[in-house]
Amino acid sequence: MGSLVLALFSAISPASRRAAARITAACAVLAASPALAAGLIPLDFEPIDVSADGQVVLGADALWSRSAGHLGDVGGDGTLVALGAEGGRAVGTVTLPVPPPFDFLRESYDDIFVWNEGMGIDPLDAGSVDAWIARPFDLSSNGRYLSGTVYAGGGLDAYLWDLDGGGRTFVSSGSGSGTSFRSVEPLAVSNTGVVVGREFRIETSGSVDDYFRWDAAGGGISLQTPAEPSGNDGPLAISADASTIVGSVQVAPGDAGVRAVRWNAAGELSVLTGLPGYNGRSVASAVSADGAVIAGTVEGLGSDADPGSTVVLWDRDGEAHALEVLLAALGVDLGGFSLDHVEAISDDGRTIVGRGTNGLGETQGFLAIIPEPGTALLIGLGLLGLAAQKP
Repeated sequence: MGSLVLALFSAISPASRRAAARITAACAVLAASPALAAGLIPLDFEPIDVSADGQVVLGADALWSRSAGHLGDVGGDGTLVALGAEGGRAVGTVTLPVPPPFDFLRESYDDIFVWNEGMGIDPLDAGSVDAWIARPFDLSSNGRYLSGTVYAGGGLDAYLWDLDGGGRTFVSSGSGSGTSFRSVEPLAVSNTGVVVGREFRIETSGSVDDYFRWDAAGGGISLQTPAEPSGNDGPLAISADASTIVGSVQVAPGDAGVRAVRWNAAGELSVLTGLPGYNGRSVASAVSADGAVIAGTVEGLGSDADPGSTVVLWDRDGEAHALEVLLAALGVDLGGFSLDHVEAISDDGRTIVGRGTNGLGETQGFLAIIPEPGTALLIGLGLLGLAAQKP
């Protein structure tokens, strides 16, 4: 492992033999400790979400458990979208027939369904003959809150459903009082019912995109952006405690000017760092419960020497660390597997699911496990420097 660690970090800072020995010893301890074991598990499906405890993974039509493997098809004829309650609840979309006498209008409509372990599927009845498309976007990691939209012909209205307490609440971005058309996407929801998303609306002055944070007590506020918001970017995830929002925004012209960012609860923006050698766009797409670990993707520029895309973890200081490098430094044999995209992260920041490219060049899902995030990132951040400074 010593030669591997030296190879990985020589470009960062030339370490002494004594420093390298300390790093190697620290990595060996981490890799050998059951409590801090790291690993990579290839999946035979593409994951969409992971439970708060990192034990259950959601696919489009099934659940998979680290202890029991495939748990069967829980979505029926529907498509699963999000997972909560430590794998005990999931939400998705199902197409239902329009009942008579309204079936002359159309044959079917889309509704949201909720699956509860041991109880099966229950349509939410969010869609109807009048509101003929209902779509779920996210489920809080504790399984209580669902964010979604209902479309009735005049635009997409966003709602927050309290699946435990009952009822739904209209979600507004808080902008655009003179709007003639509005389409709101409530992309993510916290364990406290805070919703973040993006909105497209048409005003008298023209079309407008907006990124927002909403809660029941204070309503909606716009999230800070350095340029005009774009409908292709914006907030993608919010921490369970609602302290941290992550996503991407345009900070410079062109696709390469799209950068991974985070916002605090007040909507104030900070740009996350890139990764050396990856000069294309970057996106933060998942965040741990307390905001300490952010997961996402950085890309190359599309040249012949393009490194493609790779999964990164950002720490509290906004510094990026390649997940492949962290895993390799911890003794994990990647077996030619490259990690290309992140879908979700567990509440403690230790379990990351996404998709990558296996040794045969095929797209494949993965589940990666790292030690306690502070310990694992210490290897990439400060361990080398600390070791070099000690006599």
